[in-house]
Amino acid sequence: MHAYVLMENQVDLLVTLRTFEVLSRAMQSVARRHTQYFNRVHDRSGTLWEWRLKLGLIEPGPWLLACSRLIELKPVRAGLVQNPADYAWSSYPTMPACTPNPG
Repeated sequence: MHAYVLMENQVDLLVTLRTFEVLSRAMQSVARRHTQYFNRVHDRSGTLWEWRLKLGLIEPGPWLLACSRLIELKPVRAGLVQNPADYAWSSYPTMPACTPNPG
């Protein structure tokens, strides 16, 4: 995993995979377990997540860093924090080389 951010309405991951099926199965498992937990805690039933998995290929190099920065700065752009290091649900604090571009 290169970068991630967990937000109220989306989850963004930048990962290197051997096959797409690995991520697809993992996300199905996460969605299923989260839905079961949420429904149990809130005494409800039914589906919870309406999103679909989207996949894009990124070549190693400058684009990888740019995509990491894009993902990790989403909480700042959403107005949740002023400094990306203050957002607990992001890979930003673990990636010191990925600092925001001041311009």
